[in-house]
Parts: sequence; C-alpha cells; structure tokens
Amino acid sequence: MTQELNEFISSVRLADSLEHERFLIKSEQADMRSYVRECDPTMRPRIVAKLLFLNILGENVSYGQMEALTLMSQDRFSYKRIGYIAAAAILDEASEMTVLITHTITKDLESNDPRIQCLALAFIANLGSTEMCQAVATHVIKLGESNHPNVMKRSAMAGCRIVQRVPDIADTFKGTVSRLLKQGAHGVVISAINLMSNLIEAQPNLKTYWTRYAAAFTKILRQLNQSKASREFAFTVFNDPFLQVRLMKILSVLKKPSDDLDDVLESIATGVDIRRNSGRALLFQAVETIVSTAKKASLRGLAFSQIGRLFHFKEANVVYSALSVYSHVLYQGNEIVGRTTGDSIALQRYKTNVVHLLSHRDSSIRRRALDVVSALVDETNVESLIPEVLDYVKLADSEFRVELVGKIFTAIQRFAPNPKWNFDMVHRILIDNGNYVGSDIITNFCKLISKSPDLQSHAVHQLSASMLNFSDTQSLMQVTAWVLGEFMIRDDGGFDNLKTLMKMPQTTGQTKGYIITALGKLSVRFNRREELIAFLKPLETSANLDVQQRAGEISAIVAMPDVCEDILTSIDATDSQQNATTLVVDNKEEHEDDNDLLLILDSPNKNATNTTNPNSNQNTNNSNTFDVLGDFSITNQSNNSLNNNNNSKSESNSGKSAMDDLLSLDVSPVSNNPNNLMNGQNDKEIKPPPGAVEALRTPDYVIYFEIRKNPQNQKQIAIRASVFNLGNIALNNFSIKYGVPYGWMLQTQPPTATKLDPIGGKPIFQQLMVYTQTNTPLMMKTQINYVYGSQPIVENGEINPIFN
Repeated sequence: MTQELNEFISSVRLADSLEHERFLIKSEQADMRSYVRECDPTMRPRIVAKLLFLNILGENVSYGQMEALTLMSQDRFSYKRIGYIAAAAILDEASEMTVLITHTITKDLESNDPRIQCLALAFIANLGSTEMCQAVATHVIKLGESNHPNVMKRSAMAGCRIVQRVPDIADTFKGTVSRLLKQGAHGVVISAINLMSNLIEAQPNLKTYWTRYAAAFTKILRQLNQSKASREFAFTVFNDPFLQVRLMKILSVLKKPSDDLDDVLESIATGVDIRRNSGRALLFQAVETIVSTAKKASLRGLAFSQIGRLFHFKEANVVYSALSVYSHVLYQGNEIVGRTTGDSIALQRYKTNVVHLLSHRDSSIRRRALDVVSALVDETNVESLIPEVLDYVKLADSEFRVELVGKIFTAIQRFAPNPKWNFDMVHRILIDNGNYVGSDIITNFCKLISKSPDLQSHAVHQLSASMLNFSDTQSLMQVTAWVLGEFMIRDDGGFDNLKTLMKMPQTTGQTKGYIITALGKLSVRFNRREELIAFLKPLETSANLDVQQRAGEISAIVAMPDVCEDILTSIDATDSQQNATTLVVDNKEEHEDDNDLLLILDSPNKNATNTTNPNSNQNTNNSNTFDVLGDFSITNQSNNSLNNNNNSKSESNSGKSAMDDLLSLDVSPVSNNPNNLMNGQNDKEIKPPPGAVEALRTPDYVIYFEIRKNPQNQKQIAIRASVFNLGNIALNNFSIKYGVPYGWMLQTQPPTATKLDPIGGKPIFQQLMVYTQTNTPLMMKTQINYVYGSQPIVENGEINPIFN
C-alpha cells in the first residue's frame, strides 16, 4: 500500500541520512509502479501527485507520463487539474506525447467551465508545440471573446505562443488585441500588450497599424503614475508598476514620440523612489523608453544622470541593473550602436565609475562593466582609458581575464592613435597578461609590426629589453623570437639572449620552435652559422619531437651556404609577391562573368534550374557561415548559372537593355531619400547610385541596394549592391556573404574589389540575383568580413524591410 502524499513528503524530509532518503524513495517508487501496472483509477491522482514531488527531487518519472495524460482526460476538475500540472512538469515541447493530448486540449477549450478552459489555455501558453498551435488557434481566438477575465487573459498568452510558433497566422489575432485592450482588468490589458508585442515581432509591418494606440497608452500611463493606487493594484507605494512597465515597453516598440509622453517619462524618471526595487524597475524601463522614443534631447541626459546615481549604492543587484541599462543603450544586439552617437558621448562621464567596477568581487558585474567600457572606448579617450583599464586587469580572475584581454586588444587595434602607441599597449598586455593571450592576438600583433617599417626598430629594442626579465611569459617570448628573427639588423646581444632562453626550464616546446627559427635567420644574417650548428647539435636528440625535428631542419639548412640565405630570408619580399599574384587572379575572375547575372530576367519562358559551372568555387568559407546565419541558405559562389541552355546573342542584348541601369557602374547623386538622411555629415561625401535604397548601415560603412524586379516574373529580382566607406581608414579584405530563406535561390557575382577605400573613395559593387517559386517573403542576412587596421572583424546584419 502506497503512502499518502503528505506522509511520503514528511518521511523523505525527516530521513536520518542520504542513504535512508534514497531507500524511502526507491521503495515508494516500486509500490507506485505496481499500482501503475494494475491501473487502479482511484489511486491515480495520488500516484501522479507523487510523481510531481519526485520530479522536483530530480528523479526519472517518465514511466508515469501516460498516467498524467489519462488524468488530464478525466471529467472531474480536481483530477484534471493534477493531470495538467503533472503534464506541464513532466513533458516538454519536443516530447511525442504532446501529440496525444491535442484532442484532450481541444475538447477542454470547448468546455463550458471557465476553469477547465483556463487549464487548457495555460498549457498551450507554456508547452504548445507547432502542430498543437495550428490545431487550436481558432478555439483560442474564440475564447478571446469570453466575458471571463481569467479566460481572456490566458487566451492572450496562448495567442503569444501561437504567434511565436506559427507566425503566418499572426494577422488573425489583430481583432483579439483590440477587444482585450478595451477591458478594465489590468491583467487582461497586460496580456493584450504582450500579444501586441509578439505580433509586431512576428510581422514588423504591423507596427504602423498599432501606432494609433500610442496616445491611449500614454494617457493610461499618466493616470497610473499620478493617481493613488487602489487596494487591488497597490504595490508598495506604486500604482500597478507591472502595467506601467509593460506600457512603457510597448511605447518604446511603437516609437511614436510626443510631448505628452516626454512629460510622463520625465515625471517617472525624476519622481520614483530608487531605494525600492519596484521604483528602480520603473526607472530602468523609463530610461530605455526615453532612449528609443523621447522627443526632447535633454531628456536623455536627465535619464542617464538618474541611472548614474545608482552607482553609489552598495547592493550588487542595483549596480548590475544600472550597468545593464547602459549596456542596452550602447548595444543593438551584439553590435555597438555607434561610438559617436549622442548617447555614447553622454555616458562618457560615467566611464570612471564603470572602470572601477572591473575589480568588483561579483563576476557578473565585472563582465557587464567590461561590455560598457568596450562600447565607450573611442579615438578621443583611448589613450587615457585603456591604460586605466589595464591597471584593473591584474585583479581579474583567470576566466574573466581571457575575455577582458581580448576586448582590450580589439579596442587598441581599432582606435590606436599611432602604431607606436599600439605596440606599447600590446607589449604591456603581453608582459602583464601574456599567459592569457590567444594565438590570434599574437598573429595580429606580428602583422602590425611587419606592416609598419618605422615601428620595427622600436619593436626590436623594446622586446630585446624585456626578453630576459619576463622569460616566464611564453607568448611574449614567441613574439620576441619572431620579431628579432625578422627585423634585427645589429648583433647587440639578441642572438646570445635567444640561446639563453633555450636553456631555461620554463621555455615550452612551442616557444623553442620559434627561437630555433629565429636563431637560424640571425645566424645567416650575422655569419654565425657554425656556432648555431654546434648549439643545435644536442637538441637534435631532444625528447620533444617537435624541437628535435625543428633543430635538425635548421641545422641542415644552415649547413648549405648556397641556399640558406634564400630560405631564411625576411618574410616581407615573399608576401609582396604572393599579394601581387592574388590580385591578378581576382581581376581575371571578375571579368569572366561580368554580364551573366541580369540577362536571365529577359528570359521568362526558360526553365530556371540550378546547374553549376564546374569552375565555380562553391565551398569557399561556407562552413562557418552556416553557423552564423542559421536556417538561411548561404552563397559565396560567383559563377553559378540558372539556365540549362546557352542564351543567344539577341536574348542577351534584350536582357541587358531591360536592366541597363543596373549594369552600369556610373555613380550619380541620389535625391531626397529618407533612408539616406542618417549620418548626414558623411553622406555629403557619398554619392549613392540613383534610385538606390539604404540596405544596411554601420559606423564603418553603408550598403545601398538598387533593386529591379522582372516585369514578366515578379519573383525574380536583380540587385546591385554598392558599399561605401564611412571612415577615414581603408577596409581591407572586404567581403560579404548573403543568406536568404529556404525556398529562395541566390546567385552572386564577384565584387569589383576587396579593398574599400576611405570616405570619398571608390565604392565596391556586387551584383546579385534572387528568385523563388514559393510565396515566402524575401529577407536577407549578411556576414561581412574585413580588416580594420590590423584587426580582422566579422559583423552580422539583417536586410529585411526594403524588399516589401
């Protein structure tokens, strides 16, 4: 006989030891499984309730899933409630069991009992799968017309789940939102606002439809803020702060500024009691709404100063929340919104407070402070801010220091005022934090030195001076060995110091490989070949196979005077020859398929198939791009053809005339385009092609699209992308990979260049062709790779609205 639930819980909690507790649980589970096999219906509620308790303890209770599903189908409400609770706890969205309960949920949605309807709606809102949401969408919309507040509230939350899983039917919930917003119950209004937010997220074009509610939301927010709270909605001293936060959040999404909204937000930002959690929550949301919607520029400064007051609190939660608000202001997704924006400049006065938090004992606060500091660094403060940050790096724990060093290095490479300062800062990083430096930093640092001839003598001098004093830092030793081997021109002790490093016990095998190669180059340069051969002789029998092989190879090369000077020469000459060869090959490829892309549009009667040119380079860099762009199909191909047959000369001429303006690379000014009004100072030096629309803008560059649809087939679209630099530094190795949804085919031609000249220079052009046979709306994601100075950068973006 199994125990009652209360007795079982008490016995487990009062167990004398862990072994006794395990014995009680195993014994009870054995009794429960025997009752499950006997299918005793009177014991089923007790069994399922115990399954819930065991699931909380972490036990595997999958054997009781069918019992929970059976209890859900009971007519008795108390049984049904236990079944729903157990199913929500034991099952998950991916479980195959959810398919079995769709019929039960549909039946409960049609029930006349509001309590049963609420159970079904709550289950859909929490665990509704795609198939279930498609099956019950009509019933959920119907229950939105109920007169029972609890049913209306849960129907809206179930609608949120349905919109997330099946965004194609989002339009059907527009009427539900309008009805629920007219209700007086605060919970119903909150759920309606949640549903509105999900609808806008699923279909951004609905934002225009909902902006008509902005004035009403502002009025409600004012009433809640100024009126005294009733007993039902009072929360400490605030009048329903949950609804106030939700109203401000939807107003920040709608982005319809007004003077009334500014007055209300100013009242909230200056009037709340920041000593209370609910008051700080209202302040945080008010600041985010001000940043996205405020009409008055002065209101932003007021909001930031209110948040800045929170840095004087000692509570870690308060400080973390303040940093989170600043991080949300400075970042859009994972990208910094712009270091020269007004918000970034306004937050500069708090950088000292934020830098001090890098040494906070709470690791989550340190990481959030690092995000804010990384976004505040720019050309104007890099020389003062980076050294200050480096002082705190020594205090960081090992795990956090790796992340911190990487972000500091990126900021140095991007905003260094000159190569010498760049070198000195990275040299300091290698000395203080060399054991936390990755191989990518070492590689980029060496590239910086190799590309700056004026810096090489300074680098040799500084690295030689620090070589023996910090010999336990392996990354510093590796950089030193490489620099001395490449750029040392006077034998002032560097050769002997490298030999000394080889004998030190802390020198790793990888570092010894660097040193042996450097010694080989220096021995040829300073005519010390015989000395090196004698020094490497014992290393040819080293227990480390890599050291043994490297020593043998260098000894053999140095022993051949006819070829050693050519093999062990500086790397600069070899790089120049390789770069020249690469440019010739790229230019040749660009001219081969100059006019293939747009000729297809004039051939509507041809069957479009995906045949591939055997010379195309299909697999270039695709593996990493799939990880970044998710379910979007990616292309980096340049020579794909969409036609089975060769076009005749007359067909080519016809297609060319249909899209002649896209084939032309002449650039002329564009008229007043609202998409081109951002960053107006830079746009004075940029002349986009006529009729182009702005597709993507970052602080470093802007991309314009010239879009033309095939008159005979609107699902065939030709695009010419124009990329303009917005900065004063050229972007090297510039490349763009495009991703489109499944169902769309994408063909690209090679870009006209891989170097994006500084602002006012020649842009990069690239032609694209997209087509589909489905009704899937066209969206586009991008992965953009380029080198800023000496720092490789990868940025992801989205190009969505312009295709509508």
